[in-house]
Amino acid sequence: KALPVRCDLVINTDRGDAMNARALSSFLKEFAQRRAARKSPIQQRSLVRHRLRSTDHGLLGCSAPGDGPAAAASGGAFCLAVAATAGILPLAWWIFRQRDGAPLPMPRALVAAGAWADPRVRLRNGPSGRGLYLNDSVEAGETLLRVPATGVLSGARAREILGVNLKADVVLCALLSEARRDAEAGGDVLGLREYLLALPSSFPSLPLCFNQRQLAEQLGGTALEHATEELWRRLEADWEAAKEALAGLLELEDRERWLWAKAVLLTRAGPGLHNEDDGESDDVAIVPLIDFANFDVHPSCECHLGVDGGVSLVALHDLPAGFEVTLHYGPQTREELLLTFGFVHPSVPAAVTTPLMLDD
Repeated sequence: KALPVRCDLVINTDRGDAMNARALSSFLKEFAQRRAARKSPIQQRSLVRHRLRSTDHGLLGCSAPGDGPAAAASGGAFCLAVAATAGILPLAWWIFRQRDGAPLPMPRALVAAGAWADPRVRLRNGPSGRGLYLNDSVEAGETLLRVPATGVLSGARAREILGVNLKADVVLCALLSEARRDAEAGGDVLGLREYLLALPSSFPSLPLCFNQRQLAEQLGGTALEHATEELWRRLEADWEAAKEALAGLLELEDRERWLWAKAVLLTRAGPGLHNEDDGESDDVAIVPLIDFANFDVHPSCECHLGVDGGVSLVALHDLPAGFEVTLHYGPQTREELLLTFGFVHPSVPAAVTTPLMLDD
């Protein structure tokens, strides 16, 4: 379905693109070789004319030009067309990819688990940030993503993998931190490398990631200031507990990486999908790929939990091409959204107990 091409381009044959993938790949390869050789325009024209003369037919199936002024003019015009195309085609394709988005990262662990993504769902930037968008229309009730229970990242599973009895969020944070470090180094310890590298590298609007000056300037004198300071204390305590319990097993000395993992959990994790018999489970879970869906008070989709513990993303109503795939994150005030996710929404009510202005 996806053919890799020079210059990191990908031709999605599912969309019925008019261009031929092999021809484009060959063309880009020849162009890169010519550019590397730094041939002059005269040399390039000679090369093109020689290639045309050496075949029975030209690139468009016409008879190859012969020698003489007409041939020279034809070769020069062809060379200019090639040069123009060489500069415009990659740019045009880049613009198209930015508008159309990229296929969802489907790492080998999710493939092995049986995860499935509708090819109409794409990952790209939009007004509300990077999220899921449709490149074709869908009907109400259609399933857009499906992640089996074995593809869900949970604290309970992290305990099994690491063999420690830490709190669910702490052990999952440790596993994410190590997996991201390994992925950045070119490894794939969890089989989720493509997904991990597609996650945000930083969370500048999340209060947890503020420094002391930013906290005082942005949230000073509000309840969120004290809530953030409590998150900082918990961050340090959990980091020390993880380093002690996992010493010699994981590399957890990088505080910035630990902060990144905590931010991922805070913004993307929810309650575990399987509660203990006594109902007192502390489990947390991240559903890869579905967690790319942004928030909306009037969501376009919702999550369905299957009897087997798998999670499906289902369209709530008919959605046109270009529409964003969104979810509702549950009843929360603006302050809770800001503290947990790093954003506010104008349609979400603000708590009356804080003087913080949250209109922007």
